[in-house]
Amino acid sequence: MTVLSLNEIEINVRKAGIGAGLPYGIANETGRAAEWLALAGLPALAICAEALEASLDGKTAVGRGTDTGAGWTLAAADDRPLCACHAGVVAADLLNAGSTAIRLRSVASPVLVVALLATVTEAPGISVALGSGEGAANVLIAAPEVSLLSGAELSAWTATADLLIDLASPAAVSAPLRVYCDKASRERVLETGVPQEPASEAIARLFARTLVPASDASRERGAGAGRIDTD
Repeated sequence: MTVLSLNEIEINVRKAGIGAGLPYGIANETGRAAEWLALAGLPALAICAEALEASLDGKTAVGRGTDTGAGWTLAAADDRPLCACHAGVVAADLLNAGSTAIRLRSVASPVLVVALLATVTEAPGISVALGSGEGAANVLIAAPEVSLLSGAELSAWTATADLLIDLASPAAVSAPLRVYCDKASRERVLETGVPQEPASEAIARLFARTLVPASDASRERGAGAGRIDTD
């Protein structure tokens, strides 16, 4: 069985993000989020590949932010869902800039937004609610750990949905249903690596979009192996 290191996951997803047309900064943060997903025991490559392919195909939108006075709302200008890569980074940046409440309307792959918040934000505690009303799923982020307080597990946070993001106290966690990316899981993944997923092929295809075909002109300009290289 092929095993990937966290470094391989981060680099491959970052370059796949560039291949999918993401700005470099957002691609970089998406690579970090992929590493977090792997540490949390979630299918990092599948989650990221779905989000990146949807962005490349124009099935998701960047969205626009509105300051409502009680917080920020981010929504698409049309009926497409928000791209999780963009929305997660924007939400994290707003929190880092002092915002206390953010609503993401109709965002694809909410689990990837959670991963981005867990890796980009500097706030000590963040509450994220999936949907609203009775039975809504809720997690509390105290990076790098994410505690499931109610509702469905993060592996089910894949369908398009609204997210409500608020600052919260890490002390609010008393008896979580599950803790993702805790010390034990991080140490286990660091020791054993991450089994390769079928989605590796999709990530590789997106990564390949950053490459150019070999030619005499590219070799003359220094691309590829040197004449004395034998590897």
